[in-house]
Amino acid sequence: MWTKRIAILLLAFVTSISFQSCQSDDDDAPANGEINETIFINKIWSGVMAVPYHDLEEAFSLSFKDDGTVEWYHNSVKMTGTYTVNASDKKLSVLFPSYKWDGPTFNADIISATELANFTQADDQIYKIQSCKLNNTTGQNIVGTTWEGTFGPHTLKFRFLTTSTVEISVNGEVFTENSFYGSDLGYLRIQGTADYFFGVLFDNTIKGIYAYASQEYHPMEVHKK
Repeated sequence: MWTKRIAILLLAFVTSISFQSCQSDDDDAPANGEINETIFINKIWSGVMAVPYHDLEEAFSLSFKDDGTVEWYHNSVKMTGTYTVNASDKKLSVLFPSYKWDGPTFNADIISATELANFTQADDQIYKIQSCKLNNTTGQNIVGTTWEGTFGPHTLKFRFLTTSTVEISVNGEVFTENSFYGSDLGYLRIQGTADYFFGVLFDNTIKGIYAYASQEYHPMEVHKK
């Protein structure tokens, strides 16, 4: 009698655990209501793209507004396009109607509230999107912070002195003491002399490229210290 009662209690316990586990899995998955315009409005999404003028991936950010427009910053040019969200099909469409060098027109699947995938673009598009995720870290204050890493074969250090000046060190030596930098949509443009560092701020990493006037390019990545 006691053996039977214990077996029943054990079965009830296992069933309860299984139900809670399934419930937890469901809570982790995006609900249908989350896949709509609200996951984009007034938010910044960042990723990487392929370009035709070198074989490195470049970082980018898109800033989605509540009026259906989207901003794109690349190199030193900000452009504005439009976007639409098809919530039922979980699709995002981004359109930059001006010249194809001024921003990427693409369609993508919204696979969660934080990530896009399966990008489709016309063959004549210049910027080929490879990845794009929600970026909640672009607004962090970097003044007074130090970031270290590499560009190409060289070591690299940024010390952000003010909201517009940065000290750059290369291979352990100060290269420029007060270089100018700008930051929009989490996209940083740091000017050396005849060179630039372009990258996107994502968590504790700035990742992008080093570009020299002679069209020399190297990957660049630094991390907050």
